[in-house]
Amino acid sequence: MYLDEAEVIEPPDESPYLLEAVPPHVVGPTHGPRDTPVLLLDTELGVVCTGSSALARSGRADAAAWAIVDFFKILNDQYSDLHFIPVNSRTVVDVYATLSHGNDGMIETFQKIYREHGWPDLERYRKRECMEAIRIAPAENCPDY
Repeated sequence: MYLDEAEVIEPPDESPYLLEAVPPHVVGPTHGPRDTPVLLLDTELGVVCTGSSALARSGRADAAAWAIVDFFKILNDQYSDLHFIPVNSRTVVDVYATLSHGNDGMIETFQKIYREHGWPDLERYRKRECMEAIRIAPAENCPDY
């Protein structure tokens, strides 16, 4: 099935996140607050799309799509390069979003801590020690964070 053949159901007065019937071969691998970007992984087409799949079907430029393999390679690179920084089991700091709002030096502090603990060399990386250092870093280095 091609994207332009998919049905769109638009119930009245519903959240934008509920505007579409998602077929069983499409999964949403992300979950978060209202402003979390919507990602849809289409196992039939082999793509990951952002935004509304209706936008993707219409060919509009604001609905990005990647081959699944390429998407996860990009994601892996973003974590390896510490552009996405896990600070605990539930929170990831997005360097791109945070830099535009100011970060009181915490981005650089978190990146330094990761590198001091062996990142990105997974054979040298000391996760427990790193996560403990990340946990206490705001209080020690940037109390206003």
